[in-house]
Amino acid sequence: MNREETKKAIEVMQAYVDGDDVEQQNGVGIYPADQAPPHWAWGDNIAMYRIKPKPREWWLNTTSSECYVTKECAEKFSGGREVVWVREVV
Repeated sequence: MNREETKKAIEVMQAYVDGDDVEQQNGVGIYPADQAPPHWAWGDNIAMYRIKPKPREWWLNTTSSECYVTKECAEKFSGGREVVWVREVV
């Protein structure tokens, strides 16, 4: 394991210690690390563990493609048009 891979491993393990969602991959798929405590068998496969990606969220003006961080901002610039909340599925 080189320095960059070690930094990534430390980042993932620290996230696990801090209670963040960490996922691990086996031959079947990806599952939460807290279903079975991780063995941290890094070996040559640094991609075996990851911090679970957080879905992005935003407000969208439905009659144009303008995106906003808050509902208030989306409504302010919508010109009375409908705005919707969008959440990415990961």
